[in-house]
Amino acid sequence: MVCLSTVPGGYAFYAGTSMAAPKTAGLAGVIIAKYGKDVLSPSQVKHIIQSSADDWFKPGYDGESGFGSINAVNALIRK
Repeated sequence: MVCLSTVPGGYAFYAGTSMAAPKTAGLAGVIIAKYGKDVLSPSQVKHIIQSSADDWFKPGYDGESGFGSINAVNALIRK
């Protein structure tokens, strides 16, 4: 994941798990808030995030991009 971040004197692009982890954790929190605490199991939240991601490269999981880039809109409009 590439993310624009503030740095002393301006902005910079950073990539990697240090950028992806807080965004993914935030999305997990919003999904839990939408459905209610203790309604979804951790594996259900994980499935929502993975299945709603914008897939890159090979369909499904691949070694280059995992499941792709998380997509909060897709994750939250799921039925």
